[in-house]
Amino acid sequence: QPGVLVFGDRSRYVQVLLNLVVNAADAMEGHGTLTLTTERTGDLRVFVQVSDTGPGIPPEIQGQIFDPFFTTKDPGRGTGLGLAIVHKIVQESGGRIWFKTKPGRTTFFVMLPSVKERFHESAHIAG
Repeated sequence: QPGVLVFGDRSRYVQVLLNLVVNAADAMEGHGTLTLTTERTGDLRVFVQVSDTGPGIPPEIQGQIFDPFFTTKDPGRGTGLGLAIVHKIVQESGGRIWFKTKPGRTTFFVMLPSVKERFHESAHIAG
């Protein structure tokens, strides 16, 4: 969506998106569709969605995917730190991350504060 401005550290947000995109591509094993969208809700929040048409996240591991060092990748292919780092960056930025998954589709939702939200909070605190 044009004109979406997110409050925070650009390089850290690039790391978030890169990790989510690489994980999605790995999940699809070279076949499928990766979709990245942004949406502004009012003036205060920005949603980023990263969706893939991979196999989905099995129910038995869904509670662990943000844990440090948890990985489903073969040895030497991943450290299990990608999603843990993504989670930490999003939380430290005042945002939230969650996912929805089913066979054939996984979507990660990242909610981040907009620039206007930060200015609104600052004005409210000062006023």
